[in-house]
Amino acid sequence: MSESVIVLKTRESGSAAARRCRREGLVPAVIYGRAGDSVSVALDIAAYRKFTVGAGSQVHRVAVDGIRGESNVLVQEIKVDSLTGRPLHMDLRRISMTEVLRSEVPLVAQGEEELEKKGLILQWIQRVVVIESLPADIPGAIAVDVSRLEHGEQIAARDLELPPHVKMLSHEDDIIVSVIAPKAVEVEAEEETEEPEAEPEV
Repeated sequence: MSESVIVLKTRESGSAAARRCRREGLVPAVIYGRAGDSVSVALDIAAYRKFTVGAGSQVHRVAVDGIRGESNVLVQEIKVDSLTGRPLHMDLRRISMTEVLRSEVPLVAQGEEELEKKGLILQWIQRVVVIESLPADIPGAIAVDVSRLEHGEQIAARDLELPPHVKMLSHEDDIIVSVIAPKAVEVEAEEETEEPEAEPEV
């Protein structure tokens, strides 16, 4: 959980107000959930980075100008422009720190340099897993130790080492990574690009 409180400014609601917000270089957002009313807010670049820097479902403490009290929130969704990558909108969901949550957590490889020494390639099948925990226990990421893998070996969800108080909800048989040889990659690429022979002219 982030320790500092992120202070946000209110804005008018509606699509026109959101467009105006973006023209001013701000990111429109909405805070919603639990007992409180939805609140339309605007994020400057510094606030946006606090919500997005780092991995995983991190809990953030926020305050809104003109509204008493603070809230714990999770980033529920970020919409970005598919061409420019510019953020268009963000949804922030209020949560209780005593309520168990279902979250998607990213996976990061450890020991990939050992595979490179063997001339092997790590192939990702699944880059996130679904877990359940209290908000304070949500990990930023879960490590996948691939250093001892050999050609043809795999790691499944059941093989991952989870932090304390975290329950795996992804199916235990879900394959996370597999190890392949460079030649196998080349063969697959050739099969994909190989064109069928042209029919002889009559």
